[in-house]
Amino acid sequence: MGVVLDYEPCDECVEYRKLGVTLMEVRDEPVLDGFPEIQNGIYPTGRWCVIRKEAADRMFEGFVDEKNALFIDRELYDLITGGAA
Repeated sequence: MGVVLDYEPCDECVEYRKLGVTLMEVRDEPVLDGFPEIQNGIYPTGRWCVIRKEAADRMFEGFVDEKNALFIDRELYDLITGGAA
């Protein structure tokens, strides 16, 4: 089994994320024991997608910052993506 040391994206993912706003599914406990937090009390599940900035601005008015990334819970992630990985 591999070890998660940080959550820095690979070069390919960095380029993909430049296309819009990254929606990252998170929860309040690690997916597996020992996984580090991405922020205080927030753990990514590994599911993420990128949506157009215009769509994110409409859906999350006032919440999209200069990082163009948002943490969302499973229910919202499934609603937006239709449950896609």
